[in-house]
Amino acid sequence: MGVGIKSVLNLFKMDKRVKFDFEIYFTNGGNIKGEGFHLDILGDNISDKELANYIVADMRLLMVGQAKILNKEIIQEQHKRKPINENLTNDYLESVKSQFQYYKMLGEKTFTQLSDEHLFWKYNEDSNSIGIIVKHLWGNMLSRWTDFLTTDGEKEWRSRDAEFENDIATKDELLLKWNEGWRVFFDTLNSLTDEDLKKTIYIRNQGHTVLEAINRQLAHYPYHVGQIVFIGKLYAEKWNSLSIPKGNSDQYNVEKFSKPKEKRHFTEEYLSRDPDALL
Repeated sequence: MGVGIKSVLNLFKMDKRVKFDFEIYFTNGGNIKGEGFHLDILGDNISDKELANYIVADMRLLMVGQAKILNKEIIQEQHKRKPINENLTNDYLESVKSQFQYYKMLGEKTFTQLSDEHLFWKYNEDSNSIGIIVKHLWGNMLSRWTDFLTTDGEKEWRSRDAEFENDIATKDELLLKWNEGWRVFFDTLNSLTDEDLKKTIYIRNQGHTVLEAINRQLAHYPYHVGQIVFIGKLYAEKWNSLSIPKGNSDQYNVEKFSKPKEKRHFTEEYLSRDPDALL
């Protein structure tokens, strides 16, 4: 009797895979078909939509019009792909948190070097002021990271075009939006677990793994922070360098290479000097 119960329990613990056929049709004509595909899945089931999105993303297909999943069957079978190493995923989350904190700090160190006037200056009608860039980041962060795992990242209530109207009037208002956006973002990022990284979320109905969604913003947010820093350099009366000052590279390298090798995130030396950046 005991052996029988143990066998049943082990059966429930077995990995699940999905066996299926698919047909994918392209908007510019043509199609591809596959039969008898097997794919590792987490949990006991996967929807046709999630499966189709996975195939399109994994094969890096473009101009997809329709994707059909046929003859889907969930089977008990050992997973074939190696699982993501738990330590690696934990290191990943901690690393991206530090990198985002670092770029947030760069923006704030730029704000402190500028007058209110320069925060809202635009080169021409097609360019953006620092105020507009902050407003866009704020709008993106609220939309992308509110109910991150359960709703599309492009919220119905977002007004993206309005983010590019130069209507922030004061530095205090700018900082309120800046801090609110980062707070929503970090609250969500800090709530994520290793298991969440494998989940699928959507941005304008385009499927991303959580890891891909984080990486997307790890490129997007520093891109705009770089614009803020560039404008800051143009207008600061005396620019205080946010990295290695010009002419100091050799001295900096001598100092670094004089120390023993160690595993340490590159942002630590900057963030430890600026504890407010961790908030």
